[in-house]
Amino acid sequence: MRIPFYNNKKSVLLVISIVLMMCSCKDSEIAKDMEGTWKRSYVTSYEDGTKSHVDEQISFQYDASDNEKDGGTFMEMCTGQEEADEDEINAKYRWVSKIEGTWKIEFGTLYQHYNLSTLEVEIGKDDVDLKIKDEAWLWNDWGDLLTAGIYAKQTIYENLKKETYKELFRSYKRLNNQTSQDIGFPNVQINGSVMSYETSDMGKVKFYRVKEKHKHIRKKEVDTPPEEKEDEIESATKLNVTNVEYSQNLEEEAGNTYVPANMLDGKASTAWAVNLDKANYDSDKLYGPVFYVECKKLSHIVIRNGYAKDENTFKNNARASRIIFCNPENVRDEDESTSYLYVGILKDILDEQTIDINPTRDCNRDIKKVQIIIPVDGIRHGEKWNDLCISEIEFYGY
Repeated sequence: MRIPFYNNKKSVLLVISIVLMMCSCKDSEIAKDMEGTWKRSYVTSYEDGTKSHVDEQISFQYDASDNEKDGGTFMEMCTGQEEADEDEINAKYRWVSKIEGTWKIEFGTLYQHYNLSTLEVEIGKDDVDLKIKDEAWLWNDWGDLLTAGIYAKQTIYENLKKETYKELFRSYKRLNNQTSQDIGFPNVQINGSVMSYETSDMGKVKFYRVKEKHKHIRKKEVDTPPEEKEDEIESATKLNVTNVEYSQNLEEEAGNTYVPANMLDGKASTAWAVNLDKANYDSDKLYGPVFYVECKKLSHIVIRNGYAKDENTFKNNARASRIIFCNPENVRDEDESTSYLYVGILKDILDEQTIDINPTRDCNRDIKKVQIIIPVDGIRHGEKWNDLCISEIEFYGY
């Protein structure tokens, strides 16, 4: 019996529809499971014998409101150890970069688009270790020794920062061009705490999920493959906030206050709020309340973003999408970022969320104050009011 052509065509279209639906469901599962923070480390060897060590951390945020694609926004932060060997100088230096963008999963392939305007590169003066091979080139006589040495180090420091920025900018721009040609990272798989995908130059790469800690119990959790053992350390305790300082907040209205102390009362129905149209900014950052706490090290911070009274109140007011926690007593004049305890993305949810603080950060010791900083480009604006709100915050440490 001969089957009419139009029936064959319907069958083929039906099969294609089923395949597409199955792929779409799988993409959604992967995209939802990708939400969170992932890390990996890798080493690159160069022809001159030097090596580059990079620790990469990506925080994916899933946008459930976007029905057209499975994806959302991300922030990538890298810490690199580099070596530059010139005729007169050998320089070993550490750099930190941050960049944001959007991502999606299609047919098991990860596509990332980097917002190049958000790229930041920091190299602190203490992050550069110089060894001068022939000091004679620095000065003509002994009287110029100090001046020449300081000038040389400053010039090298600035050049290293500029060159690192240029190299990263070119790299991210190249990746954006690949994405525009639909060349992504195929075969994305998530198995437990391990995520992997294929790359054109490094083969199959693996990321390890940064594990979420319990709210009241802290364990030492390093970003290493799961087969490596992890030792427990003392439990973190909730810290007593003895004072909170801030000069800007909304005035009392209809019996409701919006002072920073509202973040410490344990009530989602109250919040600290500041009007973004009247707030004072410094270098594209809004410097928020300073909390007085006392501990040897911070473990984690529990925060309830936005005005969490109810869903409508939450959406009507602005909330933070990016946040910085800093140790204001550990700020160096030449590099404020040395005081940053945490830089990352906040989920756009009513529920509380936990932010883990790196225990190895130089500024994470003998904590007496913690300050909130909100970047200007890290704000989700409200549907009705331009008031930035945070409902609750708790600090845990040792």
